[in-house]
This record gives sequence, C-alpha cells and structure tokens, in this order.
Amino acid sequence: MSRELVLNYLTKAKRKRSLGQHFLVDKEVRDRLVCCVEEFKPKIVFEVGAGFGFITEGLSMIADKVLAVEKDPEIFEWASRSMKHLDNVELIRGDALLVDIPKDAVVTGALPYSISTSMMKKIVRSEVRNSIFILQKEYAEKIAAQAGGAQYSYLSALLGAFGSVELIEEVEKESFYPPPKVTSQIVGIRLEVKLSARGVEDLIRFLSDLFKNHRRRKVKNALKGFMKEEISEKRVFELKPQELFQLYLARGEQMS
Repeated sequence: MSRELVLNYLTKAKRKRSLGQHFLVDKEVRDRLVCCVEEFKPKIVFEVGAGFGFITEGLSMIADKVLAVEKDPEIFEWASRSMKHLDNVELIRGDALLVDIPKDAVVTGALPYSISTSMMKKIVRSEVRNSIFILQKEYAEKIAAQAGGAQYSYLSALLGAFGSVELIEEVEKESFYPPPKVTSQIVGIRLEVKLSARGVEDLIRFLSDLFKNHRRRKVKNALKGFMKEEISEKRVFELKPQELFQLYLARGEQMS
C-alpha cells in the first residue's frame, strides 16, 4: 500500500479529531517499524489502530497471524476492503483497550497520545512480553526516564520494574498525515511476567500514590517500616524501578 493510496482513502473517509488520528504514510518508517517487530520472530502480532492497513500490510509479511484492531467504524469499512486479500489478517472492529491480547503476541501500532498511558498499563496487565510502538517523542522519553530525573514517573518505574524501554529512532512529523504538532519516536518495550493480575493492579496503585503524593519525600517518611536502611535517606524519585519493586514486595510481606 502506497502513501498515495492512503491519502486517497483520506479524501473519502472523514478523519475524527476526537480519536487523535494521524496516519503514518512514510514507507521507510513503516518498514523500520515492521523490521523492529520482526526481530521478536512473532507468530501473532496485535496491532493497535489498523487505519487503512498501511502498517498492517507490512506486518502480514512477517507474522503468521495479525490481529488488527480499528475503532473508527467508517475507516474499519475502508480497511475491510483494502485488506481483503490478506489471508492472515483478522480485522477487529472495536477499542483496542477493551480487546484481549494473546499472551504470546507482539503488540504494535502508532498510538494516539490520548490512549498511550492506558495501553502501557494494558500490556503489563496482559502479560505481553514484547511491544514496538510509535509514540509522541516527549511521552516516549517520559516512560524511558531514569531514576532521579525530572521526567521519572510512576509509569517509567512500572515499566522499568517489569523490564526495559528502548528509544529506537525519531519519526518526523511529515511522516504522518495530517502532520502532528510534535515529533514521534519508535519505542521498544520488553517485559517479564512477575506478578499476578491482582498484584499488577496493586503495584500500579502503590507506585501511582508514591509519585503523586510523596515524590520528593524521603523514603523513611513516605514508607515507614518498609525499607532497607541503605535507601531510607533517598527520596522516592531517586529510587530505581527495582528498588521500588522490592519496597512493594516488602510492604506486602509486612501487611500479610
């Protein structure tokens, strides 16, 4: 599928601003994204936001099965026609945040900013191990932020506790139509399963509360009785993800 074909579809299908739609139309960026997904040797790929099938078509060449989810009903109809020749693609009409992700799937897509945080939480909850996304650059830097930095947040701590976030390469605004106001970034996320579903929810609440209410407080004041002496003088935002994860586990032992 060419850039021209996507632009032709866009002259016929009305773009919905409420969904934050900016469609990737740069084949080089698409191929780079697909190449990153292929490194995981996926059997199943779960694509968030199929659009008109520009990325989907590339994914269909490197995976046994592509589950491509599209929320916009009008674009879904166009995608159904444009991808009917792709036998290994299952196009799903719905909200990707509400669709179950197979545990062995690689998750990918160019995410609207409005659902980025919800999708980060979803891949942790769904026990997804490998993901490749295109995200707003500023947001990508936030989830990849290291302990002690101004951008370090509960979300970067959450992803860091389960694995790693890699900033792969920048994507210019002109690679999309219509062009967004900001630069984007291809991001790789590798996670390991460490907790039950209930434990993940509890950890999210624990980290969210710490960073929202105690970010700059010393650990000994924010979490009395739950910490090792060597980190008690540190401030919450100075703790590495694994230190925060160990604090969470220690808290659970104390309360059980």
